[in-house]
Amino acid sequence: MRKKVETGVNNILSLVSTSIDYGFDDDIFLDAMAEILDYKLSAKEIEAYAFFEYKQEGATEEDYTAIKTKLHIFKERYNL
Repeated sequence: MRKKVETGVNNILSLVSTSIDYGFDDDIFLDAMAEILDYKLSAKEIEAYAFFEYKQEGATEEDYTAIKTKLHIFKERYNL
């Protein structure tokens, strides 16, 4: 039996966002991430994650906007 693995929404959103940057954003991966999120993702969660990343050292307003855009596209693509 496998050990149960748990993680937070921010970790999933980080994986989704960076998968797009690094080219491993295929349907199998992104659908798995959507399933982990139980096919639910709110605009509020996207905003909170993008703002969290924006507050990291070295982050720019362009980074903030890019993260939000990528995650909204993911949300729409998987009907979250």
